[in-house]
Amino acid sequence: MLTASLVLIDPGQAKTDGIEIGADAAAAMLAARTGDGRTDVEPFVPSNDLGKWRLVPPLNANVQGQMATVTPLTLKRPDQYTTEGMPALTSAQYAAEFNEVKALGAQLGSSRTPAQTLMAGFYSANPVVFYNAGLRVIAADHELSTSEQARLFVKTSMAGADALIDCWANKKLWYAWRPQTAIHEAANDGNPLTSPDANWTSLFATPGYPDEPSGYNCYTGGFWQSVRYFFGTDKFSFSLTSPGVPANPDAGNPIGVPGSTRSYSRFTDVIRDTINGRILNGFHFRTADVHGAWIGKKTAQWVDRHYFEPAD
Repeated sequence: MLTASLVLIDPGQAKTDGIEIGADAAAAMLAARTGDGRTDVEPFVPSNDLGKWRLVPPLNANVQGQMATVTPLTLKRPDQYTTEGMPALTSAQYAAEFNEVKALGAQLGSSRTPAQTLMAGFYSANPVVFYNAGLRVIAADHELSTSEQARLFVKTSMAGADALIDCWANKKLWYAWRPQTAIHEAANDGNPLTSPDANWTSLFATPGYPDEPSGYNCYTGGFWQSVRYFFGTDKFSFSLTSPGVPANPDAGNPIGVPGSTRSYSRFTDVIRDTINGRILNGFHFRTADVHGAWIGKKTAQWVDRHYFEPAD
């Protein structure tokens, strides 16, 4: 890919100097991140305590625990922003969120509309891939210069990465169970407004780490709030295209959702839809989604105030 890209550039001293600077920058970044913890193996410890995370069938996965202690790129520490955690199991708020995801997020027998199922699939695809694809179109349509594009992408990438690190520090702090576990165990949660369903499964296979806060929303909040701060406005017409989720019974996803395109007039409307989408796919309680978006916003604000100002 590098060779194919460089072929398009005319030979000369400018090209030679550019290659040297790029290689030096890459080497410096790799050296700076050596030993940052990203390659460690630190699995979460499943718990049988009420409200605490345990393995979720059919994946029964336990992954990415090391993200809770990775050295951030810009934040002072991995847990710079801490949420309030989930509502008490016996509270009316917990019951309301429980019944919301139980009704809307089920693989079978859900009350989702076809449009809601499409949204659930839209915001289950890898956001790093299709968000950045959409942002490249925005940058080109807005005719950003090379240096402006560099600043835009570094801010969104670093805010998204640090939001995820902070997110995982909170996951490790709270160890909150996923909706599928909660719905199976509702007879024991002490809340008369919840009821169990031993056969309930999320629309797609639940990822292998705790619920609170939502990693997808942490990343989404960090990414799109950074875009908003870069352009200095929330109002902006653009579109995003998601590949959706292909049917893959072996991966616990017997139901596929096709790719689609959604049009927006505000950057933060993506965050709104992501909050709802992660309930519709059965992965999160609403509080976890809202808290994730909050961590993303706080991280984006931090990056905007302290890093990557325009150069004269």
